[in-house]
Amino acid sequence: MSIADHFPPPLRGRPFRVREALHRGVPASRLRSRRLCRPFHGTRCWTPPTSRADRARAVAPRLRYDQAFSHTTAAHLLGIPLPRRLEADRRIHVTTIGKDQAIRVRGTVGHRTRAHLANVVRSGTTPIVDPATTFVMLAAFLTVDELVIPATRWSGG
Repeated sequence: MSIADHFPPPLRGRPFRVREALHRGVPASRLRSRRLCRPFHGTRCWTPPTSRADRARAVAPRLRYDQAFSHTTAAHLLGIPLPRRLEADRRIHVTTIGKDQAIRVRGTVGHRTRAHLANVVRSGTTPIVDPATTFVMLAAFLTVDELVIPATRWSGG
């Protein structure tokens, strides 16, 4: 019997918040099991997140309704190529839209913006700032040349 069999079906196969598991009746002792991965404070998942997309999915249960993936994380999730120096950054960028506090979790970078400056789209259940807003946000990380040259130059192709 696997550890997942001891959890309610809605929690199986996806990252979840500890708080949600406790509300669903999972004992705290089971949430401390070494067989569960702890990618971010307050979240658990079944397998270690290896890719940036996996890490984003692991932090997604922590996002509030006014938060979305942004900057280099949004670019990655949207399939926008980035220079190698930014691809190597494992941190997850999250923007809070409005006046509430930015996310403060180890392994993430929190940003804030005003509502009229960012549009949010959804990829499945994942909130992401739209491609145009992502491009504007990337301007803080990329040189002018990197913003306009073909992506094949970044990868050496």
